[in-house]
Amino acid sequence: MTILWIGLLGIGATVVAYVQYSFLVTSRLTAAGMLLAVSAGFGWVCAASTASAAATDLLIFALAFAVVHLPALAILLIKRQRHRELEQ
Repeated sequence: MTILWIGLLGIGATVVAYVQYSFLVTSRLTAAGMLLAVSAGFGWVCAASTASAAATDLLIFALAFAVVHLPALAILLIKRQRHRELEQ
């Protein structure tokens, strides 16, 4: 079970890094900042709503932080695919 959590955490970190990098490269600093603030808030609420060990709370925070980035990832990937189709 621990390997599953580590795998999810790795995927989540990759999602967050890709989305934030994409926003920062295209100078969308406001969007990046707002997404970070919303992600931190959602992560804090999710972690605070569980009564568990500190390590588990940190894991819940990190996964909730990454979940907020999933819609942005989907939008970025769709835009990237459309751009590739227009180039051909």
